[in-house]
Amino acid sequence: MNKRGPIWSESTVNLYSLLLNYGGPVAVDLMRRNLGGPSLSRVYLQARQIIPIETSLTKTSFRNAAEFYKKVCKDVDIKSIIFTIAVHATPVLPLIRAKGNKLLGFATNKDIIVQSAEDVIQVFKDVSLPRAQQTYVFALVPLRSDIPYCILAAPTVVKGENQGTALNWLIKSKEWGQQYNLNIYGLGADGDSKIRSFYVHRYLKDHGCNDFTIDRHDFTFSLPQNQLDSIDCPFPDPRHLLKKWRNQLLNIRRLLVMGDHLVQLEHLMELANIEELKHTLGLWKTDIRVNDKQNVNAAIRLFNPNVQSHLKEYGGDKYAGTIVYLHLGQILNEIYFNKELSIRKRIKFSWTLVQFCRLWKTCIVLSKYKTDKTFISDQTYNDVIIAGHSFILMTKLHFLHHKNQPFEPWTWGSNSCEDIFSKSRCFIRTKNNFCYAEFLDICRRIQKVTETECDFNKSSKKKYF
Repeated sequence: MNKRGPIWSESTVNLYSLLLNYGGPVAVDLMRRNLGGPSLSRVYLQARQIIPIETSLTKTSFRNAAEFYKKVCKDVDIKSIIFTIAVHATPVLPLIRAKGNKLLGFATNKDIIVQSAEDVIQVFKDVSLPRAQQTYVFALVPLRSDIPYCILAAPTVVKGENQGTALNWLIKSKEWGQQYNLNIYGLGADGDSKIRSFYVHRYLKDHGCNDFTIDRHDFTFSLPQNQLDSIDCPFPDPRHLLKKWRNQLLNIRRLLVMGDHLVQLEHLMELANIEELKHTLGLWKTDIRVNDKQNVNAAIRLFNPNVQSHLKEYGGDKYAGTIVYLHLGQILNEIYFNKELSIRKRIKFSWTLVQFCRLWKTCIVLSKYKTDKTFISDQTYNDVIIAGHSFILMTKLHFLHHKNQPFEPWTWGSNSCEDIFSKSRCFIRTKNNFCYAEFLDICRRIQKVTETECDFNKSSKKKYF
């Protein structure tokens, strides 16, 4: 106690800051009136990360990340951790906000600095400065499930970006990461077109004899290298790939042909209409009559072996094409998310998927069918081929140079960005969306929550959130 009142411990202030983040000031005030606690102004100061989130990917982003991991990973050597850069975009409201003398919310790579009201007027008159419709988030993601991700930056999406932009992201990230002992091994992303083009052009086997690859004539990807530190690997998002594989069934413009059989969603609809199977099939009505094409759990339920068993039992050869297609989806799910599966089987399944898709496409072409009408989309096909090659290359790289680190492919991709987006919308329950400036502020809150959560878990050995 002092003259002004009780002195609250850091842990208590952290607890109230978490309550403020998730319940708002009303929840904090209610708890203070009943149990006592620190002032609301102190809780507000504690609830946000002191360092602001960068509006572009810079060297400062990686310096802040290194400081973050020194705090939360005191018992782990940061040099031993493998990191990826996860990148994804989300829509924002096209609103402009002022922070100091900087205007936030324009879709540009440069900072908009104003000194007077006249400057503000001139900026808004400039038609070459469109308002941001989307924002990226860059997260530094360790390939270990026991270590949290760190938000690096949240720049706006600028029109005209291409695969060269992605290459610049990777080169600069590796350069700045090495300066702070952060071993960055590649980009993790979903099916963004420029990222896909970047993967194809950078990792096709045409760089030279020193490439890190597999010595097979049908293995068409490699990791360009001069020395170990320069190796980088693509990390396509497996959750996104599962959704795309399922969504091919929903495309009414395609009738998937597999040999003498068809792959059709109608087969599942027929099965779901059988009365005695409604409680044993393991599917929800919306898993078949899909309303949300981004629902990963629905795709996973569809690829359950139980569904294939019922199709085989009640339809036999009639449903053969659909059974095989669902089995391939099951294999894709097993590769990344079955934590009990051996690495040998993961590799086998990964290459099986690649070879089957190649043979399937060849069969379609030889049968003189149009691939744009009877085969999966080019985007999905390319994503499967890239994912299969990158999985095998990363497995080899991990075996040769990181044997002491856990191999956890379920941490790959850009799911950390999706996690940031879902958490960020918890702070705007009374609104449909946020603007760019609000998103930057929310990212500071999420980062603070992550840091505080790590402190709580270490002190209590219990997962609270």
